[in-house]
Amino acid sequence: MRVYLAIAQSLLENASSGNYEHPVELLRKCQEILAPLGRSDEFLQLVGTFYAEFRRKRNFIKLLEKEKWL
Repeated sequence: MRVYLAIAQSLLENASSGNYEHPVELLRKCQEILAPLGRSDEFLQLVGTFYAEFRRKRNFIKLLEKEKWL
């Protein structure tokens, strides 16, 4: 899971406005790992961290909202 998060962060740091689907897909994989373990709250904290760091990337934030993670 750490690998997914590191890749997502790297992609977001270097992304142009249209390349946010892959980081969201990686976050979805993290959710799929954490949810069955009863760690959904931890996932939402991770999303909050990404939101705080990348809130200027409006299209990314829209995708997070579409997933109902915010």
